[in-house]
Amino acid sequence: KKADLIGNFYSILINSDIEECMDRLPNSLTKHGKRGCNSEMLFKWVLEKNNVKVTKINQSEMPFQRSANVRLLDGSNLQCLQNHCQSKESPLHIPIKYAKCADIDWKEIFRSSIS
Repeated sequence: KKADLIGNFYSILINSDIEECMDRLPNSLTKHGKRGCNSEMLFKWVLEKNNVKVTKINQSEMPFQRSANVRLLDGSNLQCLQNHCQSKESPLHIPIKYAKCADIDWKEIFRSSIS
């Protein structure tokens, strides 16, 4: 049943009132209703609504970073990190080769891919 919930997450989400997720957040986080729940918040909310018990662990025990794999015009790929989230305890060690996507000069990257 839990695997079914996870496998059908997007179908469940489409048929849910996601305002309920926002309603449980403080105004300081939603910027007084201007921001909604991010994907992680929505996932946690769906799990909680369906009474799935979740055990919190340190990030280094289950490493995860939101990332992008961008196909360049020359056919090569460039990987970068969308966010750099870290646990306060037992942080994840990420190889230096991955830059933050926001720090990449995409105009320059795509200009040089055309050349």
